[in-house]
Amino acid sequence: MVKVLQYATVTGADERTDIDWMLEMSLKYSFLEWGLLVGSRLGPRYPDWYWIRKVLNRFTDQQVVANFSLHLCSAPLRLLFGGEVTTVGSVFVGSLGDALLEFDRIQLNCSVYPYSEDEKLRTARRLQDHFLQHGAPVPEVILQQGSRPLDFQRLVGVAKLSVLFDTSGGRGLSGYTPAGRPGVKCGWAGGLSANRLVERLFCIREDVVVEPTDEQPIVEWWVDAEGKLRTGDDEDRLVPEAVEQYLERAAEFRATCSYLDSQGA
Repeated sequence: MVKVLQYATVTGADERTDIDWMLEMSLKYSFLEWGLLVGSRLGPRYPDWYWIRKVLNRFTDQQVVANFSLHLCSAPLRLLFGGEVTTVGSVFVGSLGDALLEFDRIQLNCSVYPYSEDEKLRTARRLQDHFLQHGAPVPEVILQQGSRPLDFQRLVGVAKLSVLFDTSGGRGLSGYTPAGRPGVKCGWAGGLSANRLVERLFCIREDVVVEPTDEQPIVEWWVDAEGKLRTGDDEDRLVPEAVEQYLERAAEFRATCSYLDSQGA
């Protein structure tokens, strides 16, 4: 029975990010997930849909299997909660197709909105039904939890539904690390970078990731880094060196955990 760091997510790549470098990183680190933000505006951290399609096409053309999650914010998120799944997908107009269907994980950055658990669950099902109607694999839907608490009892046992604990919202702020909940796949964000990453990951693994059970012998979890991987100035660029150091530390952590698990530790 083990706890597995499934993904180390890097959120906020945009048009200024070298796609060849992204390919190189995904080939080197199989656990890397690129979190692509979509919101009301374009600019730093928020690429346009054409660039997102370009990235997906390049990875397909190079036959590189990679992990991508789409993070919906502001206007696209509100459209989705308003029932407009097709409208969200239709931004991939014409020959671009519905690239929404190409994501295995879709995160709803809904923590700042007063949506009820019923609304969140209905929206997650509506989104997953959209995939089913188009013959696509059902995505994992991630609910972002900030300072507003979630009623976890409503989420236990709901298929393909996860929770990201994130009070930072991409600002690179460290804070309280909430405990995971049995029966709900969880991730953690906030102030993560290469600095003391292995130590922080072990703290998360030992203190807040739920213990495996006979019913759930493998517990998968993930972490998401954004603000601390950027320049921290008006340019707000993703810094390749910071990303590579973060991924290298995550790889060290995973290797150590694999060894400890093999020894029954």
